[in-house]
Amino acid sequence: MRTLLFEKRNCKIEQDHSGNLILTLLDWQKKGTIEDHVSKMLLSLKEKGKNKTLWWNNRSVFLRAKNQYDFLKSVQ
Repeated sequence: MRTLLFEKRNCKIEQDHSGNLILTLLDWQKKGTIEDHVSKMLLSLKEKGKNKTLWWNNRSVFLRAKNQYDFLKSVQ
């Protein structure tokens, strides 16, 4: 899973106001990809109270997307 999601990728990790970890893939462009499915799965697990990582003090982990080059589309 790690190789599939993160190999040769630009990522940013942040903590939200609840202490959850937000991992943003900066070059994710397509809906319906494995990344999209994993993101939805993590949200679904959070709703059920099961998205907790013990070794990070029971914080939830979320996967988000941002195309870091979107601003170039509006320049053209």
